[in-house]
Amino acid sequence: MSAGVLFWKLLRSAPERVREQFASQDAYHLRVRRRDGKWVLADEVLFPGTLVDAEDTSANRNVLVDAAVHSQDTELLKKLGVCDVPTGQVDVSDLSQLDEWLTYWRTYYLRRDDQRERYWRRASPSGVCLPKGWQFLSRLTGIPNTRLTGRFLAALDKGEFPSIVRFGYETRRTHDSIDIPHPLSWLLLRLGSVAIGDQATGLAVIVARLNEPAMAKLPEWQTVRPSLERLKGQIPQVTASPDQICALWQALIKTLATPDALKDDSLRELWSGAARDGIVPKSLPTAGGDVPLAQVFVTGSADLARRARKQGHVVVTLGADALNLWRANGARDLAELMKPQWTEATGPAGLLLATLPELTDVVRPEVRDTARCRPIAGLRLLVAEDSSPVPCLMWEDTLLIDTGQLALLSRAERLQHLLPELEAAGWLQYDANEAWRILGDAKVDELRANVKAGVTLGERLLRAVGNREEPLLQALGQTGSLEFLKNVEPLRLAELVLAQLGPATLTTLKETLAKEGLKPPSRWNTSAVSS
Repeated sequence: MSAGVLFWKLLRSAPERVREQFASQDAYHLRVRRRDGKWVLADEVLFPGTLVDAEDTSANRNVLVDAAVHSQDTELLKKLGVCDVPTGQVDVSDLSQLDEWLTYWRTYYLRRDDQRERYWRRASPSGVCLPKGWQFLSRLTGIPNTRLTGRFLAALDKGEFPSIVRFGYETRRTHDSIDIPHPLSWLLLRLGSVAIGDQATGLAVIVARLNEPAMAKLPEWQTVRPSLERLKGQIPQVTASPDQICALWQALIKTLATPDALKDDSLRELWSGAARDGIVPKSLPTAGGDVPLAQVFVTGSADLARRARKQGHVVVTLGADALNLWRANGARDLAELMKPQWTEATGPAGLLLATLPELTDVVRPEVRDTARCRPIAGLRLLVAEDSSPVPCLMWEDTLLIDTGQLALLSRAERLQHLLPELEAAGWLQYDANEAWRILGDAKVDELRANVKAGVTLGERLLRAVGNREEPLLQALGQTGSLEFLKNVEPLRLAELVLAQLGPATLTTLKETLAKEGLKPPSRWNTSAVSS
């Protein structure tokens, strides 16, 4: 029997008054046995509970009380200060766990004034107060570490600790000190972590990648982010290691890349961010199980991806850099299955917004001068030996637009084809649905003004239907199918519709006007007509 076990056996047999005296007066000398077999002070051991589960089988269990030795000592251990989660604050004099921080500031202290050469190695902070249990940050891993980190971050948020401490050398003859940052934020950045899904991820790498758009997809991110913002720019600098960066993206991919999320292009920012750090998943989850990367198709076109998914393929839409990285790591190019073809280019490749300026309000400012498109004719999608016409398609980071096909579509239909391609390319400030709403709301007055600018009623009607003949022919009913009308100029056709339908023209074409973004009133005899 060890001396420690024998001592506790004797202490248990002592009168209660003696036991309590030991707990109150000699607590600093009493040692408690942990599960790792070490005898330590009461502030170096925990009960199972809030931080570390009793069933924890990881190395975290080593900081728990050894129940085999202390099964009868619960109340006395509580009086010694043992608990499942430390609370409160403690004045710290032993700075051995802050050695890196202390060395940095001593060196900084000397560099500020070389007259300190005699005593800079003895410079230290005065009155450093840290949360009780701060030593466990270096001992706990995984989810227990995230729990402790969360409590300390909350204390910082509440202002329970000062932002600065005095640092220097103080004696009766020497009073030489400076203000430096309190060490708690640095300590958290170096040793703390937060949970992404069921994975503990180091604060250093999360703060380093704080502005990655994929982070905003995490649950409760907007609640957590302000606390993490306060940790930026800590001194001395804490740099995320390559292993931590890899672990971050693996945790994000595991959490966000669900089978449902892979059914569309909502994860493009996740793949782009991971690719910037050279990270590619080895497999992707589906309802039928994990699919290895060698069976995953990649493309730059949202339209191609949608079509391939309908055929049962696992497809990821990527930007140019990520696309090359995934292919280099074994993913298959969707061009093996399908690719675009066209009869001729109707103009040189140029800036997207020069060709489609109405999209300016929804395109990200940083790509407005780089996003490119190429006007072509006869755009078709080739799948195996079959092909079908498509009005637009993202291909090799350039939007292919068939101006002829787009001209036959209503404004709403054009946007329904264009916006998903731009969203998948990462060119939109918003998702496609929100961009569509913005363009509809923001442009309605401009579109109506364009219609009113027509000199004659016929010209106004033609503008109102998007300069398209098809809705005018449909408005004429059976008359519109007459062969000779196919050769009538669009303006003359609009005048014929007005003559044929008279006041009923607008009612007949109401759905077309709505698709052109004009938002026609529900009833034409209301004040909304005049607007």
